[in-house]
Amino acid sequence: MLDMEIPPEGNLSTRRIKDASDKVKVGLDNIDELITLLRSFDEYLSRDGGWIHEAQLKVKQTLNVLDKCLTNQSTRTKLGCASV
Repeated sequence: MLDMEIPPEGNLSTRRIKDASDKVKVGLDNIDELITLLRSFDEYLSRDGGWIHEAQLKVKQTLNVLDKCLTNQSTRTKLGCASV
């Protein structure tokens, strides 16, 4: 992962956060940046024939959920994406 900023720095860094729900909140509060990073990671995993299939599948599944969250902005605001 030398070409990728993994784990992420800046707003998406969760190194000092212990509680999983707080980590999710950081992701949702920075959803646009998170989606951009995940798309880049998906492209990274696709190179050389996509040799890490399981990781790439999880990235794609996560992107699908986040895209649904963005599609329904009012649900995201009211329920924190809980209905997706």
